[in-house]
Amino acid sequence: MDSDEAVRQQFATWDKDGDGAITVNEVIAMLGKAGIPQQRRDAMAKALMKNADVNGDGKISFEEFKAAMANN
Repeated sequence: MDSDEAVRQQFATWDKDGDGAITVNEVIAMLGKAGIPQQRRDAMAKALMKNADVNGDGKISFEEFKAAMANN
């Protein structure tokens, strides 16, 4: 599996409804699955969205996700 395919699989894990974009609610859900306490999820999700949502549309596209993953 090449790195692009691995990133696509990770993206699909976060994109729960399969619409091609990750919303803040999907980020919150994933943080919950990762065991992040409820009281920290909203702030963490907002910070992740702010850093990854480059075009400011309130969603993380695959390209934005890929760029964010490359920067980490």
